[in-house]
Amino acid sequence: MKHNHKRKHYLPIIIPLFALLILGQLAANYYFYKQTHRVHDNTVINLISQAVDGLHKPAPVEPTTGDTYIPEARLLIPASQDGQQILYSYTSYDGKREVSITGQRLMGVAKSKLWSSYSNATYDQADAFQAAFNVVPALQACSRGIQLFTQEQTDKNYRKEFTVTSKDTTWHAYTEPGCSKAMGVTTLVDQVKTMRSY
Repeated sequence: MKHNHKRKHYLPIIIPLFALLILGQLAANYYFYKQTHRVHDNTVINLISQAVDGLHKPAPVEPTTGDTYIPEARLLIPASQDGQQILYSYTSYDGKREVSITGQRLMGVAKSKLWSSYSNATYDQADAFQAAFNVVPALQACSRGIQLFTQEQTDKNYRKEFTVTSKDTTWHAYTEPGCSKAMGVTTLVDQVKTMRSY
């Protein structure tokens, strides 16, 4: 009888401890599941990154001089000490021509900010996606890099950098404030503003 009495005495302590242990384990399992699931469920971030990669093509480089060419616009960017691979896209419509020039390194920095914002977000998938989507405008701006237009732009979202006159065209070069100096856009501007027509 005494032995049974001791067990009843410990039951009010053991049952809450056991319940607390189970709840703690469930919370830990949930937390680790969310962290693991978030790290492996990065399909959307991959798609964003691949979409940005598909916007441009590498500019041809003359092997002997290191000069970079944008054949459709007949522009040449002299070789620089920076050695950054130039990526570009060319568009022609309604008699207007546009060239978007960015650099491999600039794109790498912008994409790494996308990935790090996604990876460093805490707790759940929604936080991770929100953190990543907050970086997407900067990634887009850096993807557009330096935009060359045949007409001056009045949109306040553009920052005029320089003007280049080729044989038959005057190119007005703009960047967007979303791609900051910290990402390296000024290095690209310094490299590209030496371009000329060929």
